[in-house]
Amino acid sequence: MIQIHEIAANDKVHIEKELGGLLRPVEFIYKEPGVNKPLTSEDDEKKNLNNTKYRIQINKVANAIKEIIEGLKAEPVVSVKEINQLTEPLDGVRKESERKKLIIASMFHQKSKKRLIILLSVFFCIIGAHAILKFISSRKQTQALTNLEKTIAVLPFRNLSNDTTQLYFCDGFMAEILNDLQKVKSFTVRSRTSSDQYRDTKKSSIAIGNELNVNYLVEGSVEREGNNLKIWVQLIDSKADKPVWSNDYPSEMKQLFSLQSEIAKDIATELKAILSPEEIKKIEKKPTENPEAYNYYLQGNYYLWRGSGLGDDRTAIELYEKAIGLDPGFALAYTGIARCLLDQYWSYYDHTEDIKSKSKQAIDKAFEIDPDLPDAHLALGLYYYWGYYKYPEALKQFELVLKDQPKSPEVINYLAAVHRRAGNWEMAKSEYEKAVELNPGRSDIAFNAGETSTLLLPCCPDQLLVVRKVIIWYNNRYPRLINRLDYPIPFQSYYFS
Repeated sequence: MIQIHEIAANDKVHIEKELGGLLRPVEFIYKEPGVNKPLTSEDDEKKNLNNTKYRIQINKVANAIKEIIEGLKAEPVVSVKEINQLTEPLDGVRKESERKKLIIASMFHQKSKKRLIILLSVFFCIIGAHAILKFISSRKQTQALTNLEKTIAVLPFRNLSNDTTQLYFCDGFMAEILNDLQKVKSFTVRSRTSSDQYRDTKKSSIAIGNELNVNYLVEGSVEREGNNLKIWVQLIDSKADKPVWSNDYPSEMKQLFSLQSEIAKDIATELKAILSPEEIKKIEKKPTENPEAYNYYLQGNYYLWRGSGLGDDRTAIELYEKAIGLDPGFALAYTGIARCLLDQYWSYYDHTEDIKSKSKQAIDKAFEIDPDLPDAHLALGLYYYWGYYKYPEALKQFELVLKDQPKSPEVINYLAAVHRRAGNWEMAKSEYEKAVELNPGRSDIAFNAGETSTLLLPCCPDQLLVVRKVIIWYNNRYPRLINRLDYPIPFQSYYFS
């Protein structure tokens, strides 16, 4: 018999009477007063005998055996001694026959109950042990996922729609999932630019994971027919090259926002990330109540992202304006217009004061609708950076964005560039190192980071100081001069920051 805790004296007598012998208990790992306390996840195995974790679950076995004992108490018990006393007065063949029957019945009764107790005890011990092992295994798996760094890359989703013009929607849906995952502070999500290089790739999950230095990949597909949607998403362990989780999401356009937040929260659940109420609020926040306006917004994002740096963002602006026409309170659409206008100014496509003024009007409108909108702070930071080279003001706005999205690859890259233009070389080096990690595969960022580190080398300090001053002076006076030159010059990458 396995003894889980001290058995009551009357229970011990009862068992010995049933077994027809003495009960010899053997302690199972430990005995502990108050074993019937509720199981909690704070059980410290370092304080337990043999470092046994969550061993109080064994109490379930003890309770089961206790129930067996209580059940036996309820039945009338006739011991061998009592049977002998009852059969002594009997005489003759009938009496002897009845006596034998009683003895045989009592022996059978004894053995049956003895076997029943043993079998049930073994059964419950096995069940209890299985439950313990399963629970411990589950906790270990949870702990392993918790300890594993949650680095993620969201790969381009496949467009399964018959209409190839729906590529903007497919890319936009993927980008919104990426943006939602970036709102989870325990996640480190690679930039969209880094992930986009794997569009239609034949590389294995292991190869992509190694190149992007991530532990997990998110891939998926989007099929849209009219207002009907069918989304498929899969989470992959890139180190083991095996799926961790996948799910289908049949839905409709009117449920698009709840669908996006549901997918992000499902991924967080699978990675054992505990979302704070603030993070859940950010993920579930709807940009607009108008699905058609959102559709135009996604199209605008598609053209802005594809044409960024070229300066011709007129198509994107038109689509953002259509979105605003359907929903005048669509703050993100105003920030989209502002970024298009600032891109035109920065690339010298339209280098006029009027375009800066229009961009500021759009930013102000976005803040009027949503005073805490991170995209509005980002646009205002670019307004100070690209429009007026006011670096302290730009840094302040970028820092506000990072409070909401502390690992944003885009913002950290801007932060590094502004620090360097402001002459904050050590800060620029530090931020560029972060930007390189968050933007793997971006050769321009890696080159800028390398040159910044080179200019901080201890050799020739006087000459390097002069070079730094010249670069800052040219960056401030002729920020886009390199676009007009047809030959390479030293440190040219600084003009692209």
